[in-house]
Amino acid sequence: MPLAREIENTINHLAVLVRNAGAARSPQPAKQRWWVLLRGESLDNDNLDQRDAARDQLREQALKNGFRLHEYIWVWDSTNTAQLVVGQFNDPDQAWSRARQLQIKGFDAHVVEAMSDT
Repeated sequence: MPLAREIENTINHLAVLVRNAGAARSPQPAKQRWWVLLRGESLDNDNLDQRDAARDQLREQALKNGFRLHEYIWVWDSTNTAQLVVGQFNDPDQAWSRARQLQIKGFDAHVVEAMSDT
């Protein structure tokens, strides 16, 4: 093989390696995640004492029923209820399955798309 052809092949091979290495470092789109929430009492967001009481009541209910959470993540939305994250899933079907298990046990549980960590 002539030297020029060998150099061309080497350059092409190195170009592919460089492109692939850059692609591996490219930021990947975030995977969609789903939260399973326990819902508690209605709350008035303007009344901090009432909001804290609703959260405390839901926290105590969760503890009495065996939930040991490393971190308490509270979710607010237009429902104006205390909502506590008790599970995170990559698959919405798994999240809904867990929510149904909790509903059978008497919890008011539902599933929402998880908020971004960033």
